[in-house]
Amino acid sequence: MVPSKGRMSTFKYGDLQISVESLQKDGDWEEFGIKVTAPGRPTYAFRVWHPEERDMKIVAQVFIYDLIEAYEDPHRFVRRKNEWAKMPHEKRSPEGTRDFIRAAMDLEPFLEEAHLDVFREWSPKLSRPHPIERGPREWMPPKQKG
Repeated sequence: MVPSKGRMSTFKYGDLQISVESLQKDGDWEEFGIKVTAPGRPTYAFRVWHPEERDMKIVAQVFIYDLIEAYEDPHRFVRRKNEWAKMPHEKRSPEGTRDFIRAAMDLEPFLEEAHLDVFREWSPKLSRPHPIERGPREWMPPKQKG
């Protein structure tokens, strides 16, 4: 594993503040440290792997949508995390997945506004978002070349 430079970016979606830091790279994978804070809630911290280097803003937005999926359908979220064959087994964390679901349940009052803010960034011309339900990788755009 090659350590990456620890650059950190912070984004605000509704009342959720998401801080993303690149922790390390391992081949085609990059590990990010993500902290999420909300008023009156503890700070939650997670380590997540993505298959390619991503823009920090996209990592934060995908994190929001993962929280929403974990809240809406925890069983589907666990199944997707555990069955995602492309992720090397040693990068999976069942304990982290359970902690993530607990955080999603606690942060539920903040998810709708965060969803609206992310939606507005992606679709500024549209006035109303789609319902919060979506496909599991809808908000993970492909890596841009160049």
